[in-house]
Formats: sequence, C-alpha cells, structure tokens
Amino acid sequence: MDGALVAGGGALVGGRAVFVWLNAAYFAENPVEAWQLGLGGLNYHGALVGGLAALWLWARLSRRPFWPYAGLMTPGLALLVAFGWAACAVEGCAYGRAAAPGLWAGDLPDDAGVYALRYRTQLAGAMGALLVFAGAWWGAARLRPATLFWGTLGGLALVHAVVALGRGDASPVVLGVRLVVWAELALLVAAVVGWRGLGGAEEGRNNSALGDDIRTFVLGWPGCAVLLQWAA
Repeated sequence: MDGALVAGGGALVGGRAVFVWLNAAYFAENPVEAWQLGLGGLNYHGALVGGLAALWLWARLSRRPFWPYAGLMTPGLALLVAFGWAACAVEGCAYGRAAAPGLWAGDLPDDAGVYALRYRTQLAGAMGALLVFAGAWWGAARLRPATLFWGTLGGLALVHAVVALGRGDASPVVLGVRLVVWAELALLVAAVVGWRGLGGAEEGRNNSALGDDIRTFVLGWPGCAVLLQWAA
C-alpha cells in the first residue's frame, strides 16, 4: 500500500505539471489555479511518467524489487484509465470530431457544452481500456510482472492511438499529426522493446501469488473513483 500511495502522489504531481505546461497561456494569467486539483485537469502521460518514476524511486530507496510492485498495480492502471474515459464522457473532454451518422457517432457535447454529431471517442476509449484490463486480469497469474506491465502499457497505447484519430479537441500538432498520437506511438515502441528485452531481467515471483495480490489490490481500491473529476 505504501508503494501505491507513493505512485499515486507521483501521478498527481506529474499529471498536473504537464497539464499546466500544456495550458501555459491560461495559467500564466491564473497562476493561483495551477495546483488547485479540485478544479480539474490532469494529463495522462504526465501522470503515467510521474507515477512510475515515484514507484521506481520508492523501490530503490526501500531496497525492494520494482517489477513485482509494477505488476501488482498494472491492472489497476488499466481500470483507472477506463474510469478516466468515463469521466471525460461526463465532462466533455477528449471529445470526438465531427462525424457522419453511424454506430460510432452521436449527438455529443464538447468541453464548452456545444452539441454536435461527433465520434464516440470517450466510449471507445473506455471500452478499449476495459478490454485491456480484462487481459491484464487474465494474465495476472500467468505472466511475469514485467511482461504483464509492458503488455498492458502497449495495449493502452494502442487503444489511445486509435481513439486519438477520431478526437476533435484542441491539441498540439507535429508533422501534421496530433502530439498525443506521437506520444502513444512512443509508448507502444517502448512497450515492445520492454516486452522483448527487459522482461527476462525482472525479479522473479510466484505468478499465482502475484495474481492473488493483484485481485486483492484492485478490488480493494475504491479510491480510484475519486480521481474521476480530475481526468484529462
């Protein structure tokens, strides 16, 4: 639980810091709001890096193996991402671009409350994350912790990259492609490299015991719902 609290704190700091950086013009005029988390605003990639960095540092300082704890929290990460997409559906963030009528289009609002026929990006993101969560849950007792972690991270990156193609919210663009797509492709490459190259170097642990720990951890983590209002 100590590791989870440290990772959660790092995720909040990292996610908020990147969100403020990406919206620097607004926060330059409203600096007092920069760390008012109750107002909303977390960046997924900042939270991911911040949480992992904090967990790694905690493991190093406490002389504990990193991978078993990373594996323990991996299914919870996928579930939290699904909750984040559900929160975006409520708040209107990460909304879809204009779309033709069809199964994956609906009369949906943007972050200003303006309704239009848009792609159901939040629904697609939530469903994709839940599928990744189901895979991580299944693999908890069958895969080594590092393999479980990299596989889940790659699955989430693939889901986000595909969903980003239908997003209509404002985003920095690099070489004609949304910055978030480049970020997800980088995560996907990192996951593939990690799966193939680093999985064999992880600290060993009984897979069945890890699976039991993961299920206990995820089912006993109601606090993840508190983060819904802060989802970017």
